[in-house]
Amino acid sequence: MLYPGIKNSTVKFENYSYCHIIAEIGLNHNGSIEIAKECIKKSVIAGCTYLKIQKRSPLDLTEQEMLNNKFDKCPAFGSSQLQVRDRHEFTKEQYIELASYAENYGAMLFTSVFDIPSLNFALDCGCKIIKVASHSNTNIELLKEINNHKLPIIMSTGGASLKEIDKAVSLLKDCNLSLMHCVSAYPTPKELSSLGTIKFLNERYDIPVGFSSHENGISQSIASVALGASMIERHVTLSKTMEGLDHKISLDFEELASLRNHINKIVGSLNIKKNIFEEEHAARYNYHVGVYATKDLRNGDELKIGDNVRLRQPAGDFKINLTGLEVDGEKILIAKSFIKEGSVIQKIQVSEK
Repeated sequence: MLYPGIKNSTVKFENYSYCHIIAEIGLNHNGSIEIAKECIKKSVIAGCTYLKIQKRSPLDLTEQEMLNNKFDKCPAFGSSQLQVRDRHEFTKEQYIELASYAENYGAMLFTSVFDIPSLNFALDCGCKIIKVASHSNTNIELLKEINNHKLPIIMSTGGASLKEIDKAVSLLKDCNLSLMHCVSAYPTPKELSSLGTIKFLNERYDIPVGFSSHENGISQSIASVALGASMIERHVTLSKTMEGLDHKISLDFEELASLRNHINKIVGSLNIKKNIFEEEHAARYNYHVGVYATKDLRNGDELKIGDNVRLRQPAGDFKINLTGLEVDGEKILIAKSFIKEGSVIQKIQVSEK
């Protein structure tokens, strides 16, 4: 199985090669393994080969006072932070079952870990990629422990300053690291998307950089691919109307498939053009200008635009005929032999004085 956006893997993640979409099922399974499986299946059908959930140990991550606070966002799952969080946690056996289910579809399931017990959970389950969520990119204890295991890591940068990102990257120096540009605003308005950060981070750290987006719609995600994103992470849901934590900021699977289709039309088109394509030859032959003699030219005559030559269509074969740029006045071209009035001048018929 190939790792998404991992430097030195068997996949090359230049910005013109391929862009994986990571389907962030996250907590949108609502604690149901059947919903999680349906999300896995629909994500693969939509074109994703990488799927992600989240793992927390609430008592190890959050102060008891906050866990006991009243939580009204999804009353069907509990009335406190702790009740709601516990409702969304899978057991080791359930995670392994889901990972196996994804593998049967040719996909890889991995997880975000928010605390050290959750990291150990993921390692015990054989998780091959670890995601550091934006919420965790300032958790030095977690970052140091992750680095000890030297795993492929994807880290989101939301909510962090550049100085903090520098520090987090340095703490993960022994890992095979990729970054996700991210803005921790839910949903993220387009004026905050800051997509130029993708190239900036790539050049700063010389590692693949993707985009973890919380936008409404898919336009910013599509644009990020053209700006060099090596992977896109989007929350997904069976329905935005479901009760739960992240359904409203998620893509449904029709939108996810549309995103995949748009990305497929972009990747492969971001290479750098330095030469003339064969497919351009006909247009160049007919509609670029060649150099035409306006009078008979004899051996030794100097070519001068407006005097004895002019630029006109068609250019003809650019490999054979002079181009308009070659009669630039900076170098003196002279006829090597007789050139008949009205004929297009070939390169072989002139020399530089």
